[in-house]
Amino acid sequence: MNSPVASFNANSDASSGVAGAPATADAAQGYPSKVMAPTESLARPRVPAWKTAVRAVWAQQARVLAFASITCPLLVWLLSRQDAHWSQLPVSLERQALAGNCSWWGEFHRAPLISLAVVGLFGWAFRWARWIEAAWAGLLGGAGAGLVAMVAKVIFGRPRPAVHLLDGFYWFKLGSSWASFPSGHAAHCFGMAVGASLVLPRLWPVSLAGAFLVAWSRFALHRHYPSDLLAGATVGIVMGMLFGLAARRRLAAAAELTEWTNRS
Repeated sequence: MNSPVASFNANSDASSGVAGAPATADAAQGYPSKVMAPTESLARPRVPAWKTAVRAVWAQQARVLAFASITCPLLVWLLSRQDAHWSQLPVSLERQALAGNCSWWGEFHRAPLISLAVVGLFGWAFRWARWIEAAWAGLLGGAGAGLVAMVAKVIFGRPRPAVHLLDGFYWFKLGSSWASFPSGHAAHCFGMAVGASLVLPRLWPVSLAGAFLVAWSRFALHRHYPSDLLAGATVGIVMGMLFGLAARRRLAAAAELTEWTNRS
């Protein structure tokens, strides 16, 4: 008499279409073996791609913030010891005129925003996702850096060099005369430049050259001390890195998801 296990093995071999196939471990124990469908045999990621991207972005942001919180105050303090010397350097009338034009165009809503709008429009017209993400990263990086700089100006209340007051932090002062530290122009220009260029590296030369030129113009016009410009640039670089790295991870996750969808 055939045992129940032997009869089940014969039936499973017959149903699978393989004559004389060896019994699996599950079948040997009396359990039906699972036949994998073709789509189920593909290796699927255990963690969704967007979750992996979010975790990676937060890890990178934590490292960036930790590095900036240590190095930025030290560099600003070292440079502030020479602020009085640098602020007394003479600037020719020709350079002041050039600095005035650069400072005017360096406002957030002028050359920086127009440049990002051009990048975004090109991306939208030709359906270039990287260009669109670069525009968003630059916009958010510049806006975030500018907002941080505006709040910091009110908190620190440092008088501008042209005001001819005793240098220092007067704390919680309103008005343009007390808005020296940090530089808002340097903050939003470097935030836009770094945020957009991390996603679209071909923008590095032009964007950084523009950011440095605007920062120099604010110094030449005696609107900021060198330490103000360094602090503003640091704020912009940090904010630009946060949004730029997030955009890069977003693009990588989208590419991974598209590749997995095509394979499945």
